[in-house]
Amino acid sequence: MRLVALDPGENTGFAIFDCHRLVGAGTFKFDHAAPRLDAWIAKGLVEEVVIEDPGTRGWSDRPGMGTLNKRVGYLWGFMDCVRIPVHLIQVSTWKGNKAKKVTARDMGLIYSEAFGIGWNDLDQNAIDAVGLGHWWVGRGRLNLMGKGKG
Repeated sequence: MRLVALDPGENTGFAIFDCHRLVGAGTFKFDHAAPRLDAWIAKGLVEEVVIEDPGTRGWSDRPGMGTLNKRVGYLWGFMDCVRIPVHLIQVSTWKGNKAKKVTARDMGLIYSEAFGIGWNDLDQNAIDAVGLGHWWVGRGRLNLMGKGKG
């Protein structure tokens, strides 16, 4: 399974997994999403996509939430048009209420050595994408199929 996890935003975080192995992570400007995704699809890097869905996060009136939800819809629609399965996962489902620094620490403990020296250059958007992808390959997919515990 080749999975792309996306944390949408102006600087969209991404993580690419080949089975359970993290093979790429970083960010790209959302305005460049279509060419980036097209390139990944052409290289065979995308078989499934998981996108962090902000839901309402309890602050639907926060400035920018409409834009963020439009970005989620754009990414979902783009992948749907090329027939790649997409799963929208709310932050509270994969991350709970962990602080960003806790997610960064946890993902660093798991992936920094295997990922290499570039790990320290990743921003929070990329680290969240890694965390989302990590959750999906470890637990989320089983939950979706009714075989997991949560």
